[in-house]
Amino acid sequence: MGEIKPKALTEKLAFRRGWLVLLVLALLTIVELYIAIQLQSITILFVILLIKAAIIAQNFMHISEVFASEETAHS
Repeated sequence: MGEIKPKALTEKLAFRRGWLVLLVLALLTIVELYIAIQLQSITILFVILLIKAAIIAQNFMHISEVFASEETAHS
């Protein structure tokens, strides 16, 4: 059985997670800029692009819920 959390706690955790994701994406963007200017490596830029896309899909598009079984999605 799933534990029911108070709405305020759930919202606070979601807000904190959103800021953390924003920070990670911003840091990855700074790394991308450095690589583009200094190293000029398309391969590394593409890898970072894939990482950022996965972070966005996981956190904002809720891709994991699409592949979750019916039982775990509603618990």
